Amino acid sequence: MINFENGPVHLSYQKGSGATSICLTLCRNMLKENKHVIWICRDIPDVGRSNQILGSLEKDELVKFKIIQIDTTLGKKIKIIKYILKNIKEDFLLVIDDWCSKTGKAKSNDIEGIEEIILMNKKNKIIITSTYYDNLSGGGNKINSRGGKRINKIVNTFFLYKDSLSGGRVLEDWNGVKTHLVIDRYGFD
Repeated sequence: MINFENGPVHLSYQKGSGATSICLTLCRNMLKENKHVIWICRDIPDVGRSNQILGSLEKDELVKFKIIQIDTTLGKKIKIIKYILKNIKEDFLLVIDDWCSKTGKAKSNDIEGIEEIILMNKKNKIIITSTYYDNLSGGGNKINSRGGKRINKIVNTFFLYKDSLSGGRVLEDWNGVKTHLVIDRYGFD
């Protein structure tokens, strides 16, 4: 599905395509490997969906899952986030769900915050998510990820969207390589 061998990942998604489910599936896999997961978000993931995907985990696995909810832009909370992350001694998966606003351009302080977090956590697996937007200029890709060139320089961007023919999902890397995914109530395979 998504691998972190080439570094941090930016999952740029179509609304309703299952980005949270992919992230929860990755979390479940990491927790089963006895690794820690830190989830930073503006909105807590849906409890019902989280329970479907994470419900098979044991109590001692779930205690390694931490959620940090931010009520403002990432950039305004960066000092607190950096302090928390710096004090975790074990390897972990870091999920930053909707790192920027779902509409409009990514704010400069959000981009700077992501850059700082990624630079200080090179040994950990990192996935950031944001909605993609349609390229209306007619040139290049039909869809674009938020954060532009600055973010694309430090992460590997994948696009996630619904496959209108099969009803499944398509995960496409920046080079156009597509992987067809099947989503069910327990997440992604």
